[in-house]
Amino acid sequence: MESSPPALLILETSGSSCSVAVCQGAVLASETLHEPLQHAALLAPLAQKILEEALGSAKRLNGVAVSSGPGSYTGLRIGLAFAKGLCQALEIPLILLPSSAIFRLSLQRQYPQIQEHPVLIAWSSKKDYLYLTAFSSTGENLLPEENYPRATWPEIWQSLQGTAPWLAGSGASVFGTEFNIPTERWLPKAVPEARDALPLAMEAWKKQAFASLHDAEPRYLSGFSPVKSKPRFG
Repeated sequence: MESSPPALLILETSGSSCSVAVCQGAVLASETLHEPLQHAALLAPLAQKILEEALGSAKRLNGVAVSSGPGSYTGLRIGLAFAKGLCQALEIPLILLPSSAIFRLSLQRQYPQIQEHPVLIAWSSKKDYLYLTAFSSTGENLLPEENYPRATWPEIWQSLQGTAPWLAGSGASVFGTEFNIPTERWLPKAVPEARDALPLAMEAWKKQAFASLHDAEPRYLSGFSPVKSKPRFG
């Protein structure tokens, strides 16, 4: 007889929203609060609410999955700290999930019209840089996920424009404006949601791809920016 699916709490805090889901083979309960940069105040009560609605008690959890970046410093730090604390208290495993993969699945659910098209996800990181990644409609990575200076954007756009990608993320309008991409293909307000991470979390669970509570760290956007030394004078 097959064992029942694990009960997993999923947290998505990589962007401006705070999103929580509880899954056990399917999504049992989920909610996303669109209150920018309020993760510290919102995450714990929202998680408690969703856990009570879905399972009655956090003690029935088998694991916690959390978005690990790329994303904002504040959101990722708060999400991972909360996940680590819960895993330690309940003695259950921690799963780290790539924010970009969650975002792709959320986009395909929220915007059915893009399901047959690739998507370029752009995050604003610092002046004249965008953190970029691109996926085909089937999830194939079309672009190495990293921070790109403005000088490289034309080459990236040249390699992708034949596929007519949609644009998402906090840097979508910046990239779209740079290359006169029709605004109807911009999705700047789209956000990743925890409920869409279920297949990623289940895949990690089956592989027992668990993270160390001691060593796990998020991938901050700013952490990928190359730092150039300033010229010395005199």
